[in-house]
Parts: sequence; structure tokens; C-alpha cells
Amino acid sequence: MKRIMLLIQFLPFFVNGQIITTIAGNGTNGFSGDGGPATNATINVSGYGCAYDATGNLYFVDFDSSRVRKINAAGIITTIAGTGVAGYNGDNIPATSAMLHGPNNVAVDKAGNVFISEGWGRIRKITTVSGIITTVAGNGVDSCSIRFGVPATSVNLCTQHLFCIDQEGNLFLPYGEYIAKIDTNGIINRFAGNGLGGPFPLRHFTPQIATLFALPPITDIRADKAGNLFVSYNYLPYRVDTTYSGIYKIDTSQIMSEYAGTGYNGNTGDGGAAIDAEISPGMIIFDNNGNLFIDEFLAVRRVDPSGTICTVAGNGTVGYSGDGGPATDAQLKSDCIATDTSGNLYITSGSRIRKVTQPECGFIFPLEVVNLTKTNQCFVYPNPATISLTITSGENIKTVAITNLLGQTIYTHEYNTDKVEVDVAGLPTGMYLIRINGSEVRKFVKE
Repeated sequence: MKRIMLLIQFLPFFVNGQIITTIAGNGTNGFSGDGGPATNATINVSGYGCAYDATGNLYFVDFDSSRVRKINAAGIITTIAGTGVAGYNGDNIPATSAMLHGPNNVAVDKAGNVFISEGWGRIRKITTVSGIITTVAGNGVDSCSIRFGVPATSVNLCTQHLFCIDQEGNLFLPYGEYIAKIDTNGIINRFAGNGLGGPFPLRHFTPQIATLFALPPITDIRADKAGNLFVSYNYLPYRVDTTYSGIYKIDTSQIMSEYAGTGYNGNTGDGGAAIDAEISPGMIIFDNNGNLFIDEFLAVRRVDPSGTICTVAGNGTVGYSGDGGPATDAQLKSDCIATDTSGNLYITSGSRIRKVTQPECGFIFPLEVVNLTKTNQCFVYPNPATISLTITSGENIKTVAITNLLGQTIYTHEYNTDKVEVDVAGLPTGMYLIRINGSEVRKFVKE
């Protein structure tokens, strides 16, 4: 029986952007190049240690040299803190004269002040105007003696690298089995966590007051522009084969709820709701448009304000390749991610820093609606597919073409049958488009 249907004609093409390039590092770990182009410098970016400010400066921690370095908008690299010798030689001195003890994270507040966490129990601040360094949290003792309602500079901090700053200048950090808040008066208080250390609600829990919640081991913490706090976790319990991961949201009323992830580690769900996707979060970061980026080590994924998740960089394999091409075709081994005010994404990988220009999901769909007359619906299954894909139709299948979401054809074949078996075992994990007889378009996911 013939019927008329409306079909959105999917014609993927390149977006003006999403190209990946290297902006710092020559591929050799080390310390050199201050005062010159960042692309000629030897660098060693550490863990979560990168951040962008509002005036176009990118800051990163060079752990091995005990320094924090800056790349300005002109691409020139300099050192802003650290002498190259690990240690502590006091506060209220120029940051370039101060020793740093295991620096591993950096953040910038809206006034441009730079904050640095050190492994041995301190978070320090470099004032924008004077360049003077001071301690804002921790007394230099690496332990977890929990105290609240006291000045943050008087407490012992556990080995510290995760922290963030909200728009009001409050600082948040994991603190033992809690998340602590250091207000603008320098007082530390409990913000989330019940201190019990488990069992952890992983999925389908009722939103609850954050201070009643047992927190799993945290991989990052981040505030959005509205003051909501987001907490990522990714851990393997002792003697359990399944890794648990996801992202929680704590709103401005301190109510905690699920935000992204099924509770189980993986990399699935692109194009769908983030809450139903398997994710493997490390660092997380927001851009100015409310998009949340998730560092998954071999890829970077984005959750837009509507809650939809997609991959914006990385092809899921470890390495360094792809400069000058689509970010989703590049090999990565990401350690840290940052975004600038123009929505560009920065990805660090040890001896290099790479830039993805205005990252999108690798494709856009123009809404060209056309009338098609057809005899029967085509079916594509199983979906997702792992080994093979079956395509059936009520009319003869003459041609099948498979493209990735950048419009690149990866398979094409002519047939004369109503049922086709396609071997997809060799395809990389991801989402693909199938065009049948030149007009029917279906999507399928390769697991």
C-alpha cells in the first residue's frame, strides 16, 4: 500500500569550525620556551591544571617544573608562578619568586585572579593587579582532619587537586567524605555529603538535600553561571568488576539530582539524552552558552542545555593525529579541558595543547522537507549493532551507502534484494547514517 510521507532530508556537511589544531607544545615533555611562541615550547601539562580567563589567556600547570604558565592571546608563553624548585617559601611575595609544592590545578575567577592547588595541603591565589601570591585554604598539612565553621587557612587539607570557583567568588572542593564551600570571607563549611562514604546512590534516586547524600569518589567539580554545582564521579569499587560513573547536579537550593550518565561506565548514547548515556567522566567544564563538556580521556563529549549528549572531539583511540581536520577524527589522550569566551575548546595532552574551534557534533542537518512516495517502511536492525546490520524493505534494495556524521562515505554497495546483511564489525564505535536506494535515510549506532 502506497502512502505519502514527509522526510527531513539529512544532508550532513562540515560546520564552519570544529577543526582541531595544536596551539602549544612541540611534542617533547620538558620546560623551555618562555617569552616565545607557545608552539615552539616544551611543556608538561599536569592533570586538571588548565583554565581560560575572560581576556584570552590560557593558564596551565607544569607539574614537573613546579610552575604555572600562561599563553596569552598572541600565543606567547610565560611563567606566572613558581621558581622551578618544589617547596614552600612563604606568602605575600611575587608569584614568580614563590616555590610551589606539587601544583596540580588552576582556576581563574571573574576578576582574573588565578588560584592554584598544591598537593601538600594548600590552595593559593595570585592577585591580578599585583602578582602577589597568598594562601586561601589549607595550612600546608596533608591530612583530612575535618573542621567546619573556621577560617579555611587553619584547616588540614587532604592531598588536593579538585576545586572550582563560582561567579560570586565562593570556592568549592572535595574535603574528605564531603564537598566543602569556602565563602568570600574565607570560612569553610559543609556544602554536600553526609560523611558516611557509602553506599552510593547511582541511578534512579529521589532528588534530596545534598548534605544527606553519600558521595562517591569525585573526579571533578564545577559551577555553572547560574550557581549550580556539578559533580562527576568515576570509580571501581573494591572487588567489583563494574566501574560506576556519572554526573550529579546540586542546585542553588542544595538539592542533588542526576544530570548525566546511567551510573555505569562506558561511551554510548550520542544523539540522545545524557541521562541515558554511558559516560566515563574525568574533568568537566562549562562554556558561556551553558554547554557542559566531559573529558573522557580518548574523546570529549558535550551535553547541551537541552540535555542532549554528543562527541565533539576524539575518535576513541589513543594517540596524536588529526591536526587540520575534523576534531572527531583526531586521536587524543586528554588530561585537561578548558573553554574560552568564544566557545572554543582546549584539550591538553602532556606535551601539547590543542584547540577545537567552536566544537559542534560534527554535522548539522538542514531542514529540507521533501515529499516521498514509497511502498513500505525500511527496517534497520539490530540498533545498536556490534557485528552485523540487517536492512529489509518491502521493495528491492538497490543501493546502500553508509556515511559517518561528517558526510564521509565509508561503505557503498549495489544489491538487488529485499534483505541485506552488512558487516559493521570493523567500524569504529559511533553513530552513522544509512542511505537506502538514494533516498531512505536511517541512523544506527555501532557499539
